[in-house]
Amino acid sequence: MTTMNVAVIGNGGREHALVWKLSQSRNIGKLYALPGNPGTMNLAENVEIDPLDFKKIIRFCESKSIGLVVVGPEAPLAEGIVDALTDAGVRDAVVHLLDRREQAVDRNHADGHALALVLVGGGVATTHLAGE
Repeated sequence: MTTMNVAVIGNGGREHALVWKLSQSRNIGKLYALPGNPGTMNLAENVEIDPLDFKKIIRFCESKSIGLVVVGPEAPLAEGIVDALTDAGVRDAVVHLLDRREQAVDRNHADGHALALVLVGGGVATTHLAGE
């Protein structure tokens, strides 16, 4: 089975929920939280990188062969992290704003990319990686 290294960007409760769910996947190789929090440190490797320091995030993703970037907070999205990752050629750095898990599954099957799910407002964190 092929596994994928994953980076979750953010340090709040939302990111803790995402890390918790992702940590249950058999398709995850190494899981990182940037910068993470005390709750994520038991599930992932916390790495002290500012969520708005795109250059450091890109270097980290390249050095750790990150296959999926999950962005939790709105600030990096508003500042253009998706464009920065895509322009740098970070593999599968694709973010789709979706409001239902079914849309995520349909989108995953349509384009073959792993998904980075971003919760906007309230909601329940659900993730889907190719092969699950």
